[in-house]
Order: sequence, then C-alpha cells, then structure tokens
Amino acid sequence: MSVRDHTIIGGILSLGLFPLLGAKILALWAASVLIDTDHYLEFLYHNGLKRFSLKEADSYHRILGGWLSKPEFINLSIFHTVECLLLMYFLSLWLGSPWLKAVFYGMLLHLILDVAYLYKSGLVSKRAFSVVEFKIRKGIMERNGLYPKVLYEKALGLTRQGTQN
Repeated sequence: MSVRDHTIIGGILSLGLFPLLGAKILALWAASVLIDTDHYLEFLYHNGLKRFSLKEADSYHRILGGWLSKPEFINLSIFHTVECLLLMYFLSLWLGSPWLKAVFYGMLLHLILDVAYLYKSGLVSKRAFSVVEFKIRKGIMERNGLYPKVLYEKALGLTRQGTQN
C-alpha cells in the first residue's frame, strides 16, 4: 500500500477517533505513516550505506514492487515485525504512556492495512512478519537455490542506471 494511501486512510480514521483520543490522534496518525521509514533503512542497508538519495530509495522500491511475484522475493521491513510491535506495546505499558500506546495502535493500523492489501493481491507470503520468520524462510529459499539478495542487487543496479540517465 502506498504512503499516500496510508496518509489518507490513517488520517480519516484518526479524525474519527478524535472524540476518544483527543490530541493523541496525531501520534496514531504519524505512526501509521512513519512506520514506512524502515523501507528507506532497507535501501540503506542493501546498498551498504553508500547512497542516501530518497529518490533512489523510491525507485529501488518501485523496481522491487514489480518483482513481488518472483519466487526468490521475500521482504523484511523491520518496523513491520511482530518484535517491533511488541516492543512498542510493552514500552507503552512499562512507561504508562498513552502517547506511546497511540503510536502502537497507529503501527497496528498500518500493518492491518498492509496485510489486507497483500491478501487482496495474493502476496501475503512475500512479507516476513518476524525477524525469526525471515531468517528461517530465507535459509530455506537459499537451500533451494533462491537468493533474495540477487534481486536486491539487481534492483540497486537498475536504480543506479536510472539516476545516471
């Protein structure tokens, strides 16, 4: 699902929750959108911290988005994992922070929308929802001759070519 869609849907739902949450809707809405910053972090990780362009990161993910149906494709977005979600939830409880709880619910909203989009597209299996799951599935794929890293490298190469033209 696009950042634009998350911004609009998260904004509408946040406004609807204003009577219950008051100003905390800002935290919920911001978290429902900003969770996607992990996509930029993925781009930085995959290019070895050599390129920092947001334009290139967007191009990189658009290229990968066209390859979702490839058998060697699997994605891990760290802020979209069960581990990260649980960390935010328990942090909000431990600190007793209703603002962090609103952030948790914003992240949860984002994940629900992503899963619905992936389900509708028949691509739920292309995202790992846990770091542990990712490592296990990636290992199985590699033992079967499927290498996700090759796709990342090809996408980086195409991204580099596109920005040099």
